This record gives sequence, structure tokens and C-alpha cells, in this order.
Amino acid sequence: MQWDVALHRAWIHTLLVSAAASVLASLLGSLLAVSIALLRVYGSRWCTAALFSMALIPVYVQATAWSAGFGTQGWLRLSQVDAAKFPWWGIASVVWIHAVASAPICFLIIGIGLRRILDSAYQQALVEGGIWFAWKYVIARRIAPWIGAAMLWTFCMTQNDMVVTNLFQVPTLCESVYQQVQFGKLRSGPIAVSIALAAACGGLIAGLAYRMVQRKRSIEGVPGYVTQSIMEPVPFLQRSAMAIWSMVAWALVSVIAIVPLMNLIFRAGWKSSMVDGHPLREWSVVEALDALGQSTAFVPELTWSLQLASWSAALALLLALFLHALVPANHWLSIVALAALGTMLAIPGPLVALSVLRGMTYALPGDWSFLMDQTLLAPIVALQFRCLPIAYGIVWLARWDYRERMGSTLQLDKALPAATRYRVELQYVQGSIWTALWLAFLIAFGDLASYLLLQPPGVTTVAMRLFDLLHYGIRNREASLALVLALGSAIPSAWIAIRVQRALSESSHR
Repeated sequence: MQWDVALHRAWIHTLLVSAAASVLASLLGSLLAVSIALLRVYGSRWCTAALFSMALIPVYVQATAWSAGFGTQGWLRLSQVDAAKFPWWGIASVVWIHAVASAPICFLIIGIGLRRILDSAYQQALVEGGIWFAWKYVIARRIAPWIGAAMLWTFCMTQNDMVVTNLFQVPTLCESVYQQVQFGKLRSGPIAVSIALAAACGGLIAGLAYRMVQRKRSIEGVPGYVTQSIMEPVPFLQRSAMAIWSMVAWALVSVIAIVPLMNLIFRAGWKSSMVDGHPLREWSVVEALDALGQSTAFVPELTWSLQLASWSAALALLLALFLHALVPANHWLSIVALAALGTMLAIPGPLVALSVLRGMTYALPGDWSFLMDQTLLAPIVALQFRCLPIAYGIVWLARWDYRERMGSTLQLDKALPAATRYRVELQYVQGSIWTALWLAFLIAFGDLASYLLLQPPGVTTVAMRLFDLLHYGIRNREASLALVLALGSAIPSAWIAIRVQRALSESSHR
């Protein structure tokens, strides 16, 4: 990979990879949301839990899983070397990994949208004309902003990351900036275009949020409109049609949530030996357990990652709450804040590292320079570009929903001090605050591009260690480490999904 790749080539690769991943991920998420949230295929709860478990697994773990299954020693002979020889294979690999990694998030976004639009109008259309009539005249018209939000999320998270593109040698803008920062060969063209693209993404995020808010206000302003979102009745399908939808849904869930984990399990247990001059490859339980046992060698790296993610998530939540204290959720300034934070989210990771490095170098006095070399301050600041937008966005949605639901009551509480009213709001959105903290922690744990060039001497996170090892192929030890990281994120996420579904089911039967 060269640092001086042509600007137009990097620009085309960025748009191609990000747009293709966005379309594929949103398509998968839409099919799954319709099948599970709308049609409720057989085993829909288990499908939701499986998808939710994969929602926040780091993208470098996804890259490890797919490389383990389809790499040089996997089921197919697609490897990083092959990608270098055949660039289109490399582009296809990057698109697939990012799309599969983002598909669970797209499913959650579109699924939430379905739950919010299945109201009395949908119920009436379903009774009068059936599922296709309700889909055409109710769902299709209202679900578009949610699909747009899913596509924007995938686009931002694809174009701001260089881990997968670096492994498969795809020269995107982010990868170009990474090479320039790494070798000290900065060029203004890629940096300017990257900032412009990030600003465009931020503007689209703010515009989409404003449209969704105004659309709901206009719909709720119609006389006789019922604001209650409902999930009944379930559209009636014949058994044959339901069986087909169920098989499609479970096939997609298997590809997204089961195949990557199975790839890691099988790769951790592969053992190669020579028998009569011929290579013999076999899978062994003992080999897999031994590889899992070797994961304890990465405890120091895991400790650094936990510290970095914890401090970054806590700081992001505090900053988000501070911003919310300054700007009301339904004020026009909140849309401006969303635009700025959306731009932060979409800025390529190497450019974040460069900005933090130069900013802290100029801002810190000479006596305070040790903070750059001996603490985690620089990586923590860099991770705010990823954690803060997520924390602020989640709390913003909860506060906006609170103000819409409690509008008349809030008019009576205007005489109370602003601090008192804010504390009442925080109590109402307490669940969303804890959700924002958890998501910010997982994002900080899984992000690497933002602080890859900022790690102080002697600090190596598990993301950095695995990223280095991936360049030498997927061996048993790397597969077992990725499996531990995947299960560490998947198990609590699946448990949360099951608890949430159970709570929603109990509340709907009261």
C-alpha cells in the first residue's frame, strides 16, 4: 500500500466500498426486521437474540472470523495475498465484512422504526386490505427515514475505519490518510476530501433527525390519531409462506451470527501434520481447548483495553449529559449539535489521531507533555469522536421522547428551577443513560483506527495486538483470542436482548 495513492482513486474506492456496504447491510437488516419484527417468523425471539449478540462485536474480530473461515487455511482460498493480486476480491471482502458487521445494527434501527410506525393506521390498513396493502400505503411510506438512518450508520462506520481495508490492501481515503500520517507524508487533498465527506455525513444525520421529529409531530397533530405503537395483530400468512419466510430469516441469521463464530471454533482446533510426506489437516477438540488456554497470554493487552474503554465511555457520558444540560432536546441547537457530532463520528480514524496529536502538542505546556507519553489521555480523547456521538444521540432520543409525551406537564413545571427540571428528565431517561454507557464502552473497546497512532510506549491493547497478528495469517491462537472477544460481547448482549423481549411481552399482555 502506497501513501501517495491518487486522490481520485482513493475517493472512488471510498464511495464504492462504503455505499456497497450500506446498501447490503440495510437490505439484510430490512429483510430481517420485516421477517422478525413484522411477520414474527418461527423462533423470532431466538433470531433477535442471535442478531443482537453480534451487533457490537468489533470489526477486527469480524475480519478475523471471516479470514479464519475463508482465508488461506480456511474453507475457501481467499486470503490477503489473493486480495493484493486481485483487487476486486479485496474490495468484495471489505464490503462483505463491513456489511455483515453492520447488518445487526441495521436490523435494530429498522426494527425500532417498525415498532414505532405500527399504529392504528397500520391496523386499519391491515384489516381493510391485508398485509401488502398495509405495507404499500403505511409501512413503506414511514419506514424510509429509518432505512436511511441504517444506511448512514453503515456508511459512517465503514469509511472511518482502516483496519479491514489495511488487511485487504484497498486504497480508500481513510487508508491513504493512515499511510500519510504513519510515514509523515501529509497531503492536503485526501485530508480535505475526508473532512468534507465527514461534514456531509454529519449534515445528513442532522437533517434525517429533524425530518423524523417533524414527521412524527405532523402525524400526531392529525385529529383522532392514536400515538400508541402496537405490534398486534400479526399479519396472517399461510403456513407455507410462513415456513419460507422463516427459512429465509434463519438462513440470514446463520450467515450473520453463526457462521463467523463457527469459523473461529473450527480454526482454533485445526492441526496440521505431515504423514508420509503429505500434509494432513484435522480438527481436534484438544487443540481447540489448548488454543483457548493460550488466550491467557493476552491478559495484559485485555487489561489495557478494559481501562481505555471504561475511561472513554465514562467521559463520553459526562460530556453528553453536560451538552444536554446546555441545550434542550427539542431546541434547534440540538440539531446543530447532532450535525457536529455526526461529523465527528464520520471523520476517519487516522485523521482523528492526527488532530488529537497536534492539538494536544500545542495545548499542553512543556511540563505537562508527559501526559502524552505516559498516560492514556490521548487515546481517551481520540475515542470521544466515536463514543460521544453515540452517548449524546441515545440520550437525545430519550429526552425528545420525554418532552413529546409530557408536553402538557412540562408547561406546568416551567416555574421550577432549570436544574430541578433537568434532574426530573434524567430520572425519566435513566435506562437510556445506562444503555448509552454500555454502548459507548463496547464501541471504545472495539475501535482501533482512532487511537492506533496514539498509543503511548508500553501500552498495547488487545485490538492492536490482534491487528498486528492478522497480517501474518489466522493461526489457532489468533482465532481463539477472537473467539473469546466475540463471546465476551455476544453473551451479555444476547442476555440483554432476551430480558428486553420478555419485558416487552409482559407489558403487552397487561
